[in-house]
Amino acid sequence: MLLDFHAHTQDGHIWVAEYENAIVGSLVQYETTEGFYIDTVATVPHLRGHGVGRELLMFAEHEALRRGFDSLYLCTNSKMVENQALYMKIGYVEYERKHMAGYDRIFYRKALPATKGRPPGWSGKAVEV
Repeated sequence: MLLDFHAHTQDGHIWVAEYENAIVGSLVQYETTEGFYIDTVATVPHLRGHGVGRELLMFAEHEALRRGFDSLYLCTNSKMVENQALYMKIGYVEYERKHMAGYDRIFYRKALPATKGRPPGWSGKAVEV
């Protein structure tokens, strides 16, 4: 990863998921000229496949709605097929492919409901770093 985590922390872009007083996942999200962007979603290896990433994505949807956005977007490495399957399953639609920073990227966007507040199914919370 090439992110400047110090700068993102100072700007309030980083959120974490906690379980039993331990950080089990992280989310980097922020506004861009193209909309509300999910830069990074990560979970600890032993909890992958247990819904932590999905909860972080739901939190990002909630945050995008709270800030007045009607959609959000993200990209993934074309080799991360598990991520691609999850994104499609929860309503993201592929809209672009391009080569960036040495990697083949796939871009996805998800339209959000017109209502404010929590997206359907979101039950968790995240803690700002």
